Amino acid sequence: IFLPIGAYWSLDNFIEKTERHLQFRTIANLPVLMWLFNCYTASTGLKTGKEWLVTGNAAFYAIANHHPTALGEFVLANVPLEIFQFLTVTTFYLEKYSFLLIFIPVRNDLLRIFLVTSFWSMHLGFGATLNLGLFVWIPICHFVVYLPSSFWDCFSPGTPAQKKALPKISQSWRKKITFYSMQLFALWTMILMTNHSFKILQLPSVDIKDDPFSSKLTEIFHPVLSPRWSMFAPNPPYTNTWYVIPGLLKNGTVVELLDNNALQTWTPNYFSSDEWQHIWKEKPEDYKENFVNRRRWKWWTLGFVKSPMGQKRASSYFCKQFQAHGVELEALTVWSLSSRFTLDRTRLPPEHKAIITWDCRGGSSSSAVYPPQIPKERSNAQTRRRNKPQKQEL
Repeated sequence: IFLPIGAYWSLDNFIEKTERHLQFRTIANLPVLMWLFNCYTASTGLKTGKEWLVTGNAAFYAIANHHPTALGEFVLANVPLEIFQFLTVTTFYLEKYSFLLIFIPVRNDLLRIFLVTSFWSMHLGFGATLNLGLFVWIPICHFVVYLPSSFWDCFSPGTPAQKKALPKISQSWRKKITFYSMQLFALWTMILMTNHSFKILQLPSVDIKDDPFSSKLTEIFHPVLSPRWSMFAPNPPYTNTWYVIPGLLKNGTVVELLDNNALQTWTPNYFSSDEWQHIWKEKPEDYKENFVNRRRWKWWTLGFVKSPMGQKRASSYFCKQFQAHGVELEALTVWSLSSRFTLDRTRLPPEHKAIITWDCRGGSSSSAVYPPQIPKERSNAQTRRRNKPQKQEL
C-alpha cells in the first residue's frame, strides 16, 4: 500500500481524478528494486557450471530436457549451436548485471524501459520454447512496476504540449540526495553480501571478514536476500526424465499405472508388447497430461521423487485406490527413465532406475515389477551397491 502503484491506481485517486505526473521517491521503493537483485542477480551466483561459463550450451540443454514446446523442438532441430551460445551468454549477463541499470541516476527512464523490454523478451522466449505454465506471465506482470512515469505519459490523452503543462511533483535537492544515498547504500549492501557468498562481481578488495560493519550487514540481511531460485543451476538438466509404473495383478498380469491419466481414473493400462517397448524407450508425447495440472506435476517431482517418506505414502495410497476401484493390485514399481539429448541432435537410449517397489500387502519390497517381455536389469543404485568394494576382514 506504500508503493506508487497504490497511490496512482487506488480508488481514492480514481475518485479525485487528479491528472499529474507522478514521480515518487520513498523508502518503499527499495524492496521492489532489491527484488530484482535477489531473484535474478543473486541466482546467477549459483550457475557455476561449465555450460554457463565455458561452453555456453546451457540454453540448448535447458530447452532439450525441460519440457520443450512444439516451437522449442523445431528450434532444437534447426537452429545452429552458435545461436544457443549467444542466448546463453546474453541471458546470463542480463540477469547478472541488470540491477545496475536500476540505480543509475542519469537517463534512468530510458534505462528502465530497456531493462523491462529485455526481461519481457527473455520470459516470452522462455514461454515460447518451454512449457512453464504461469511462470512466464508472473514476472512479466511484475516488471510493469519498473516502467517509469514517462512511459505511461505516452499513453495518456492530450497533445505533447498539454502533457508538458501538467503539474509535476517538485522535490528539493535534499530529498533527491537522501534518496540516491539510500539507493547507493542498498546497492553496496547487496554487492558486499553477494560477492562474499557467490563472487558475482569478483571484487578482490572486498573482504567482509575483516570489516565488522559489513559482517554485521551480512548477518542481518543475508538470510533475507540469499537466493532460493536455483533453476538450471549449477547446470541445466542433461537428461529428459519420465516415469513408468508397472503393476502386478493377482492373476500375474502386468499393467501400467501412470499413462492415460491412470492415477486420476484409477483404471490401469493393459498395454500390448509393442506399447510396452515404446514407453520403455521413448517419452510419450502427451506424458505431461497425466498430471492434470502443474501443481500435481510439481508434487510428483518434489514431493514424491525426492522424498523417501513421500514415496512410501504415495505408493500405499496408489494401492488402496486401485483396490478400492476393483483392481486386484498386489505390487508396483515406480521406474525413472532418463534419456540424454546430445549436441549432435541425437537422443540416447534411456537409463532405467527403480525408485521404489511397493508390496500392497506388506509394504516395501526388493523384488521389482518389470514390464512383460522386457529383459530384467539392475537399477543404477543396485549396480553401484553390487560393485562397491567390500571391506576386508582382519
